[in-house]
Amino acid sequence: MFTAAQASGVGVSPTQLSRLVSAGALERMAQGVYRIVGAPTGDHDMLRATWLALGGHLKTEDGAPRVIAAGTTAVELHGVGDFYLDLYDFVVPRRRGSRMKNLRLRVRQLTRSEITHVDGMAAMTVERMIADLVELNQDLSLVGDLISEAHGKGLIASVPALSSYLQPLARRNRAKFGEQLQKRLYEEASISDE
Repeated sequence: MFTAAQASGVGVSPTQLSRLVSAGALERMAQGVYRIVGAPTGDHDMLRATWLALGGHLKTEDGAPRVIAAGTTAVELHGVGDFYLDLYDFVVPRRRGSRMKNLRLRVRQLTRSEITHVDGMAAMTVERMIADLVELNQDLSLVGDLISEAHGKGLIASVPALSSYLQPLARRNRAKFGEQLQKRLYEEASISDE
C-alpha cells in the first residue's frame, strides 16, 4: 500500500494513478491510498489504509509518529482481547478534522515509551492501551480478560508503567492509587501480582 503523495515523490502523477486504477493495476483503498492488485493482503488492510490516509506514515517535527492507534484499534493491532471494533480510534498530536466515517481522532501527547509499532503501524503500547481502555470506560471484566491474554503472551513489559498510566484514573475507579487499580485489574484477570 502507498499514498498518492508517496507516488508523487517518485514521479507518478495523479493522472497516472487514475489510469492505473482504471486499468485494474491498482485498487483504491481509501482517499489517496492505493494497493497494487495481486499484492498479498493482510489482516489489517482497511486499518492500514485509514492510518495511511490520515498520514500515519509521517512524523512530527520531533520525529514522533503523527497518528497512533489507540483504544480498541490498538487492541485489534495487538491481537489480544475481545472488544468490538466499531470505529477506528487514533491519537494525534493536535486537533484535526477528517471526512472519513467510523473514525475518532483524539488529541493527546504521548511519550515515545508509550508508543510501539505493530505490523508497521504506530500503536499505543499494551500498558498504555490498557489504561486507555479504562479511561474510555470499557467494561473492566473485558479489560481483565485482555490483561490475562496479554500476560499469557508476554506482552506486558512493565507492570510499574501500567500502574503509573492508571494513576490518573484511580479515584474514579474507586482506588486510591494506580497500583491499587492495577492489582484489581490483575485480580479480574485471575493473575497473581508478581
